[in-house]
Amino acid sequence: MTREEEGHLAEDRLELYALGRLPEDEVAELEEHLLICPACQDRLAETDAFIRAMRRAAQRFMMLPPSRWELLWARLVEWAQKPAVAWVAAAACLAVVAVLAPRLLWGPARGPAPVSLLLEASRGRAGLAQAPAGKPLHLIWDTRGLPSDDCCRAVIVDSRGKPLASELVHGTNERAGLRTKPLSRGRYWVRLYALPPHQAMLREFGLEVQ
Repeated sequence: MTREEEGHLAEDRLELYALGRLPEDEVAELEEHLLICPACQDRLAETDAFIRAMRRAAQRFMMLPPSRWELLWARLVEWAQKPAVAWVAAAACLAVVAVLAPRLLWGPARGPAPVSLLLEASRGRAGLAQAPAGKPLHLIWDTRGLPSDDCCRAVIVDSRGKPLASELVHGTNERAGLRTKPLSRGRYWVRLYALPPHQAMLREFGLEVQ
């Protein structure tokens, strides 16, 4: 059973009356009930006290000094509005455009041309082909005596025999080739293997990168 069903005023009407927001046409009727109902008078006094307490708390909150975060945010807003900052932001945008524009207009920048190197199947340090470090390589070898179809698979291994690259090469030309990424200093071996089911090693070339 609600307050109104019990013959008392509803909570929301008491609160609106205490706040001074109750419609004028309802004020007279509410005040007539308050004159004869002590229970509603007590409830109105409690509501009014609660509203006054909330207003005092809000006033104290508004008088508190700003927090460190609020001060920092205010400084950031003030700093961003300075003309010098706007010029710095514009310069940064122009720098980004200057870097990206060539790629968008002419495509990605091309790397250095690979160094062509003829490999010879001979043993010993004297038979090692010499290659520069840090540059892409185009390794070429004599294809005479190799199968004329898909030929073989070329594998580059380091001095410990660890495979670094593997690629299928063709032996239809007089000289076949293999392009590699730049290699660090050291000794490498380029090995040609027959395709399955045989998979035997056909040639081996030494490579010294300096």
